[in-house]
Amino acid sequence: MRNKVLAATAVATALAALLAAPSAQATPVTAVAAPFPLPQGVAGGVAAFVSDNGRTVAGHLRTEPGESVLWRGGRLIRLGADANVRAMNGAGWSTGNVADRAVLFSPTGAATPIAAPEPVVSSQGLAVNRRREVLLGWAAVGQPGKFAVAKRNGSLVRLTPPPGPVPGSVSISPEFLNDRGEVAGTANVFTGTETVQFPFSCRADGICAELPEPTGLPEGDGEFRLTVEGMNNSGEVVGSGSVLVAGGSFGALGVRWTNGVPTVLRAPEGDLQAFISTGPKTINDRGDVVGTSRTGQGAARATLWRRGAPASLLTTPEGVGTSAYLVADNGDVLGTSGYNALTLWTRGTAIPLPPVDGLPNAVPGDLSENRVVVGHSWGFTPSGYTTEPTRWQVG
Repeated sequence: MRNKVLAATAVATALAALLAAPSAQATPVTAVAAPFPLPQGVAGGVAAFVSDNGRTVAGHLRTEPGESVLWRGGRLIRLGADANVRAMNGAGWSTGNVADRAVLFSPTGAATPIAAPEPVVSSQGLAVNRRREVLLGWAAVGQPGKFAVAKRNGSLVRLTPPPGPVPGSVSISPEFLNDRGEVAGTANVFTGTETVQFPFSCRADGICAELPEPTGLPEGDGEFRLTVEGMNNSGEVVGSGSVLVAGGSFGALGVRWTNGVPTVLRAPEGDLQAFISTGPKTINDRGDVVGTSRTGQGAARATLWRRGAPASLLTTPEGVGTSAYLVADNGDVLGTSGYNALTLWTRGTAIPLPPVDGLPNAVPGDLSENRVVVGHSWGFTPSGYTTEPTRWQVG
């Protein structure tokens, strides 16, 4: 009996303490902007990618020629002249090229060249997954546009384009690689009189196939065009569709393919157009998709499509125009409010992300799973156009 009394007393005490501290729950969530260090004499730069834990960041310097760098724990790591980082995985490994050859960079900046299967004019890493497989693109002499997935053991899985009306009539532009080794992108088929664009995805064995059009598309005066904008680790692919409709206006909507079956992502009720964002975090592993809807008057409204639910609008207290660009697996959404004012939507709350002191604007780069945002602040100062690679910690 004594234990039950003590337990009941403890519960009552905890409940009383919780109810007596509403101010702690009401404390507004804020974000602090801090610039990344730059090499002496460099005029500025941008932060483009961040690892899931927020520790490793990749970005680009405003140098001539351009140069990519890493920031790890706040320390600057220069990757060398002509280094260009194009993508980063959640563990902080990045890929791109140095000069005209594909490279994989470790989180500490160590570079490993990625060999193409034949003599090439140029090659580059386009995407990298958590298994450190790299989506590799290269151009051989007289044969541009070849692609493969480079495995960690050095083997290559070449991508076989979907069949076309004649051999070699289809060219593919793969952009996305997930952790299962699957690939997605947009293709063109040359019919002899015109070029037709269509979305495609590839299995882990490199065999690619066209993704089908959804039904119920708007009636238009031209071809309905589909482009791939992202893919998650479940193999879901998301894209944008557009067509000229009656009167010369422009119809736009989103499409999500699950196991190859398309579903239309329409604008929220009352809006006319839906534009899906593009990039590795356009769709998260829960199937959430982000983009922007537009009203008949052209006003932009940040939009979230959640699996099985109608599109919902992400708003701000000011009610200004908004756009959504990235969604993390935890459901956080990064976008803009008004003119280049960053906003993070988390747990139903819009949190403004101010630029660094002295600059009026901020541009999104990437979003981590622990609410670290990277991008850059910019504006015009007495010394001219200025960009500061910037980190925001929310909380």
